[in-house]
Amino acid sequence: MKFTVTQIANAVGVSGFTLKRWYNWYEDPTQEKPEGMPPLPKCEKVTHRNIRLWEEEAIPALIAFKNWVPKGCKGLMRDYTKKYQAKTFKEELACRTQHRGQ
Repeated sequence: MKFTVTQIANAVGVSGFTLKRWYNWYEDPTQEKPEGMPPLPKCEKVTHRNIRLWEEEAIPALIAFKNWVPKGCKGLMRDYTKKYQAKTFKEELACRTQHRGQ
């Protein structure tokens, strides 16, 4: 059986956004990965929207990654997360501005 982002995120104890951000950071070749970092398990991308699906065996590896990853404003992914949050904030603001006059 395959599991969706929401199902896997619930099993691991993180949000779906966190899980997606982990994979986007992990798959970004411009991001330096520290030694000793546990690998994220492979997932299958399906459909034109790149929906990710995982096998149940991925859950322990994701929990290990969650327990390993440094958190907070001094965490490993802080710069990547800031860039992502700024981008989504700008997109949301642009969308609200565009629809305000309608």
